[in-house]
Amino acid sequence: DAIPFQVGSRVVSAYRSAAPLFSTAECQAVIEEAEAYAASQPSGWSTQRHANYPTTDIPIKALPAARKWFDEALEQKVFPFLAHSYPSLVADPDELRIFDVFIVKYDATQPNGQRQLSTHRDSSLLSLNIALNDGFEG
Repeated sequence: DAIPFQVGSRVVSAYRSAAPLFSTAECQAVIEEAEAYAASQPSGWSTQRHANYPTTDIPIKALPAARKWFDEALEQKVFPFLAHSYPSLVADPDELRIFDVFIVKYDATQPNGQRQLSTHRDSSLLSLNIALNDGFEG
């Protein structure tokens, strides 16, 4: 489904899959690995990696099982979805590359939890968000 939205003076389209790309079990495994990793770190979740639009996150390269899963998912599901959604930008999904992958934690229940991320434009041709859970708006 195409979802138009405004960024500055431009109207752009975002696409979402009609059906989930990943199972609940796959998503839960990523969440559990990220939470376990954060619990093992003195500072927990990182909040210092992005200057302009900071997120509470963990880079996927710190999560071996999630990294392996995601690398496989790129070829099998993610890149084909992007090629289908943006045919004028992606002639060959095998030509796509990933620059920065991280797991973001939003938490509206905690006073200092990240509740949102302002609308912004990344410095890449395409950006992708994968919701690992539901029960939220946004």
